[in-house]
Amino acid sequence: MNDQMGDQGPHTPPPSQDRYYQRYLQDTDPTLRSSGGAGTGGRNALIAAGVIAALALGGVGIWALTGGDDEQVQGGASPTTTATTTTQTTTTSASTTSTTTSSSPTVDLQQVRAEQYGPALKPGWKIVAGTSKSNAAYDVPDNDEWEPPQHPGDLQGWLADNKEDKGVVASAPSEYGKGHCPTAKAAATGFIGFVNIGTRDPAEAAPSVIENVAKLITYDKKTKKYLKYSPARTRQITVNGGKTPAIESLMTMDVANPEAKRCEGKKAEARVVAFSGSGVSVMLLISRDMDTKKKMSDQDILDIINSLRPKK
Repeated sequence: MNDQMGDQGPHTPPPSQDRYYQRYLQDTDPTLRSSGGAGTGGRNALIAAGVIAALALGGVGIWALTGGDDEQVQGGASPTTTATTTTQTTTTSASTTSTTTSSSPTVDLQQVRAEQYGPALKPGWKIVAGTSKSNAAYDVPDNDEWEPPQHPGDLQGWLADNKEDKGVVASAPSEYGKGHCPTAKAAATGFIGFVNIGTRDPAEAAPSVIENVAKLITYDKKTKKYLKYSPARTRQITVNGGKTPAIESLMTMDVANPEAKRCEGKKAEARVVAFSGSGVSVMLLISRDMDTKKKMSDQDILDIINSLRPKK
């Protein structure tokens, strides 16, 4: 990826976890871990048809992309794929011969992911696997409020309206709250996905990427100014069921030019969680509207962050 499409900065070998995690004291206040994302709706987009579509809606450009992925088992909404059975009949003057091709075994993608990343941490949740660039997975509730990625190459994020800013792209995105808006059924109120940071130091990358996101959401291209956003709050947490130390950076912000027809909120929150594992640095982005009727819950976010884990 280039800078415009979400490769978040230079790739340098990560330091040892001890060194970069020692910069932050462990914060055990659970109320500080109750966030999720930044206004979705018209300001982020799903993969669609093999092309990039750059639109200009509100303060942040929308883009959409559908592409392949080098990891075959990932993402999709359906947990299984089933092969069909075919029967071929050949008739001669002497006899009739019937040949049956047996069906292939059913592939349970959730079982495959469980073998690769470990089982879902909460019973009944779905495992969402990242691409080979992240080598990690997270879990989401298996209900109507959440929609896992529909295609292996799904991407979602923001384009930059200000040439000095960098666009941010998330792969394997899961959307929350679709269908909440009567005038835009496809509009969501939040999403989660992996951001490619290569081998960057998580303690350096987390506050840098989250500030990029804040600028993308708050930039008003009409006035060419940024709306209000908070300082980044960066701290050490754990993921992977408490087994893996990670760095979390969170910001809240005002949304530039929210679209009323898409029921977009005026307030948003975004956070990233990053750690080193499986040969790369992993970053999960969580973005949500804060003042809409259908808001991603604090508890879901806590559980999703806790489920973030590297490939075995």
